[in-house]
Amino acid sequence: MKSGSRKKGSKKRGGATACQVDTPAVKSGRGSRLTLVCHEEYKRKNGQPNEMLRLLSPCYCTYSVDDGEARMVIAGTRLELECILPFGEFALQKPLPDGDDKSKPFRIGESEKQGLGMFATRLIRAGELIIAERPTVLASKKVSPEPSFNDAALAALSDGARASFMALADSCSPELSHPLLGRIAINSFDSGPMTDDEDTLVEFAATYITLSRANHDCVGNANYQWLKTRWCGQFFAKRDIPAGEEITVSYTFALTQADRHAAMKERYSCECLCKTCSDATPEDVRRSDQQRKMVAHVRDALQSALYSSLCPTVSEESLQRVLEHAQEEGMMISYATIAFLASRMLTKREGPVVALKWLKVARQAYVTTLGKEAWEVSQVDKHGWFLTTVLRSRGAVYSWP
Repeated sequence: MKSGSRKKGSKKRGGATACQVDTPAVKSGRGSRLTLVCHEEYKRKNGQPNEMLRLLSPCYCTYSVDDGEARMVIAGTRLELECILPFGEFALQKPLPDGDDKSKPFRIGESEKQGLGMFATRLIRAGELIIAERPTVLASKKVSPEPSFNDAALAALSDGARASFMALADSCSPELSHPLLGRIAINSFDSGPMTDDEDTLVEFAATYITLSRANHDCVGNANYQWLKTRWCGQFFAKRDIPAGEEITVSYTFALTQADRHAAMKERYSCECLCKTCSDATPEDVRRSDQQRKMVAHVRDALQSALYSSLCPTVSEESLQRVLEHAQEEGMMISYATIAFLASRMLTKREGPVVALKWLKVARQAYVTTLGKEAWEVSQVDKHGWFLTTVLRSRGAVYSWP
């Protein structure tokens, strides 16, 4: 248990074991509570507890504040939840990040082709945090398909949270006939890492009341980021978004238009109706596919070079052209990654001054796309501090960031 929290005694609840953990909420002074509920008692074998069945039994956890209203349900196996909840207990104590504008810079409204969507109500600047939101449902990729378990998990939400979740679109797939699973399937984002433990590879899907309203565009104007240190999802503006424009994100990162359309069909059972594809000519598509492939090729080549004694011979001018392609295609994470890897490469070839120039480009791009608290920013900062230390040892005056 983290300091400042206490564990209450376990008790029976409808044949299930419930374990409650109280955590103090930051800023508001209100207490928050994580409650772990086992769907059914683990089975026994030869009169002894079967540990494997116990760990793999379906469980869900509710997150609520001191009013007792469950704002979030986390569903998975007991093993998965026991791995992530100690970290989640700490993450949920932290407040949500604040945007530049305390009022929401968007509204939910009718989209021309894609149902409801998010629309900017004022100019949103590139790099601005549009919204930070905790998921209403966090579901393991191994969540139980058992209807009674999903009924119980859905019923555990407060009336308001459940009604808002049920207002999201359903997949209407026979394989995902339960309303919980059907909505997770087509409204969720990948959570990314749930803890700081690299050995804990637990994958969850996060479904939100507001973030899940954002529609797809192959060149979205916003980027989704999971912030594991606060267990929340965020949208950052990848470029300036004028008032009235729809806020969109990319549901798939496949390189070619054909592959993206196939991925949309497979994952969401729908056609891509985004503005980028609707407005594109065949020549636009061919050019875009080539540019995306080039960006991915250079990114992967630079990544491979980190673990090789061979140093790529790509020039700074060529790298700059690749960054322009990445920006045009909305591939801003690849943009930042290429700038970072280029800095590492140029440290060996050109020295720390040139490397530092590219590293600053990488940091700005990562902060704009992922936010200051992103893990990628911390890695850039480590290299920046190293380079400035080297330069200072040579009598030069440099600071970071």
